[in-house]
Amino acid sequence: MLNFSTVPVFEQIPLIHTVNEDDELLLTSPDTEWYRTLKFFQWQNHREVAAKYYDALYHFRPIKPRFPRSRRKRLTATSASL
Repeated sequence: MLNFSTVPVFEQIPLIHTVNEDDELLLTSPDTEWYRTLKFFQWQNHREVAAKYYDALYHFRPIKPRFPRSRRKRLTATSASL
């Protein structure tokens, strides 16, 4: 539960305070160093690399099909009936 006395007057109180029991269990378990590494990973430092990666994925994606999906269904239905 969020204690109102710990929040300064000028700061907005969060609308939702979520505590996942699984998260707490994983944080306290001695065998889950991987979880602590992911949970506290400073992703902000790697935004530029991530942006380049997703740009490369966008340019590498397959070419769009020649026909829209609805026309492809009609074409396959017609060829199946022949």
